[in-house]
Order: sequence, then C-alpha cells, then structure tokens
Amino acid sequence: MRCIDLFAGAGGFIEERAPGRARVVWAANHWPLAVQYHQTNHPDTWHECQDLQQADWRAVPAHDVVLASPACQGHSRARGRERSAS
Repeated sequence: MRCIDLFAGAGGFIEERAPGRARVVWAANHWPLAVQYHQTNHPDTWHECQDLQQADWRAVPAHDVVLASPACQGHSRARGRERSAS
C-alpha cells in the first residue's frame, strides 16, 4: 500500500498504525528538524519541507492512502516558540 503523509513529523504515525503494511512514498512537514528525522527513519521516501498550502500536488507520487495525523503545534516546539520553564 502506497501512502503519502501530510503532517509527517518524524514518521511515528505510520509506524504505529501500519508497521510493515504501508510504504510512505511522499512526506511533508513544515518543520525542518522533523523532516530531517523522517528522512533518517524513511530514507526511501520523497520528502518536502514546506507549508502544505504551497504544495505542488501534481508532483506528488501516485498513492493509495492519504495520512494526516493530528497537528502538533499546540503541544510541541513546532509552534515556533519555546515553552516557559514554569
């Protein structure tokens, strides 16, 4: 099964949901560090570091499934600012 991962993060969503049954052929995330980790975990996947509103959807490879895990900005550093120490 060929998948694309729209909010890929480090790749844990697909690893947890369909280990060994799905192959991620394209993954995107807005945070460069997350894309770097995803590239390490999924070296055969085409990666994009971008806002998905800017994506060229014509360039996305053929796929069977679209994965769109929950956004993490509300509870992670991906929102662009540090958490307070308190």
